Amino acid sequence: MEIDKRFIRIECDSLKNLSKITKFLDETHIEFVIIGGHAISVYCPGKRFTKDIDIAASLKIVNPLIAQLKRLEFVVDPFGHGDKILKASKSSVPQNIELHASIGEVFDETTSNSYSCDKLIANKNYLEITPFFSECNKYKTKIPVINPNDAFILKAMTNRERDLIDCFFYLNSNHLDLNRIIIELDQVPPIKNYILGRFTATLSNFRGSIRYPNSLIRQLNIITDYSFSNQDLRNLLRAIRDFIAILRE
Repeated sequence: MEIDKRFIRIECDSLKNLSKITKFLDETHIEFVIIGGHAISVYCPGKRFTKDIDIAASLKIVNPLIAQLKRLEFVVDPFGHGDKILKASKSSVPQNIELHASIGEVFDETTSNSYSCDKLIANKNYLEITPFFSECNKYKTKIPVINPNDAFILKAMTNRERDLIDCFFYLNSNHLDLNRIIIELDQVPPIKNYILGRFTATLSNFRGSIRYPNSLIRQLNIITDYSFSNQDLRNLLRAIRDFIAILRE
């Protein structure tokens, strides 16, 4: 697809703000980890554009983070979306940069599934983001990023098709340990059962069309110049079948 080059500016701006936020949180010794789209940029580089900043953090983050966001000219909505989600936005062109901070637990509004932030923080890695646009490489930053297994679980436990595409990216990477994911999911049976149902339905969509993921990318207008090759799709279908089989054991 042809990509609006104005998105280069947004990604660069997002990375600059991300660097300032993570530096502030590190310096103030607040426990946190970056999740969401920027984690995709670490583990599945070049797959899709992202501009939003998603954070999972301990409870003591709230007031210091709000103050820092205001200094960075974000408009903060302090818990207008429940006491576990802090939202903020910053003006940019052609879209605003959105920040979501999950406090204490990552709560998914589409399913009411939740996952402990402490667990995500304990399993984090320190790795460098690879921007989608090469023009933003000068703003590369090393971040405390969610473990790929946990990142996959957070994407799989929602009811958003956009998150399903990210699940496909993770499944086609060499970063996941499916057996480790099952161990984690065994500790949260409701999420495990939900994910089993979701991927069983996804397998049916694959049977309808092996090119289902590429069709979904187009339908969702995901900003990317990537598409799954025929070999990618075969590998992905095999990975989904293996994942469902392990979930059912």
